[in-house]
Amino acid sequence: MGGRDGTPLEAGARVCLLRTAPVLDRRSAPLNVLAPLFRTGLGAGLGSGQQYFPIISLRDWTAAAAFLAESRDLSGPFNLSSPVTPTNAEFTDALAAAVGRRAFLRVPAFALKPAAGAMAPEVLGSIRAVPAALESAGFDFSDHTVADVLAAGLAK
Repeated sequence: MGGRDGTPLEAGARVCLLRTAPVLDRRSAPLNVLAPLFRTGLGAGLGSGQQYFPIISLRDWTAAAAFLAESRDLSGPFNLSSPVTPTNAEFTDALAAAVGRRAFLRVPAFALKPAAGAMAPEVLGSIRAVPAALESAGFDFSDHTVADVLAAGLAK
């Protein structure tokens, strides 16, 4: 982070790189797209369902960003994701339960690839993001699990 090209680090600025998981909030994608599908019973798991899907609630994202901005000595990369990273199957089950439905459907990977196009690697990829640097810096999450994140995201 920082180099010979005049980046902020070379200029003496403290730099925090925020590596952000999808922020789940009822007003923004992906939750405002997925929740209506799941409410109508059309929610589905994607691919094998075993791929990890990092997420974070809006309140934890804003609190973490403020925590890092207000810190005087923290710098470097920080994963902004919930402490417990669900798999797609766990996320699917939790979202279905949160909207009072069951998710019976599964979209196989071979069908997703042409439908998702350039987004297929994002949809079928697996990243098990862990907010270790943020936690070791003393940040306290409000929403630890997929159920917590969804409850916060779906609240009115």
